Amino acid sequence: TVEKYIKAARSGAGLIWFEACAVSPEGRTNARQMMLTRENAESFRALVSEMKRIACEECGISPILILQLTHSGRQSIVPMIAYRNPVYEEKRPVSDECIVSDEYLDTLPEKYAESARLAVEAGFDGVDVKSCHGYLFQELLSAFTRAGRYGGSFENRIKLYLDCVR
Repeated sequence: TVEKYIKAARSGAGLIWFEACAVSPEGRTNARQMMLTRENAESFRALVSEMKRIACEECGISPILILQLTHSGRQSIVPMIAYRNPVYEEKRPVSDECIVSDEYLDTLPEKYAESARLAVEAGFDGVDVKSCHGYLFQELLSAFTRAGRYGGSFENRIKLYLDCVR
């Protein structure tokens, strides 16, 4: 992974996107997926610094570095879903036990906020909240059959989604 991003710094790219950095251990697609934490923030800071140095010295540019934050939801090691979806479940069946509670979803804004704070401290220029490919936030946008605060009308879900990413 480090080599991939060093190579990107050497490429002359003006914008480099660090893909799919999990905001929680249970939200990872695999055990080796990136996750920025207080414990490893210095390693991220060192990589960002090295990338910016290489890009400046070798390419004469100062690239913008973005860290994509994600909770893989249905794609997690142990699937965590917003609701049952027969289309998604054709390829990867799940049970009702995989449906995350409103209480669990209530914890995510702080997890995203902490990851964003750490990204800024590590020298990233911004973050991107991944909301596609069946990941948890994307799935919540279509959760009109879900009971509770995170289901129902599209208007309600957009408001909650925006509250989460602020």
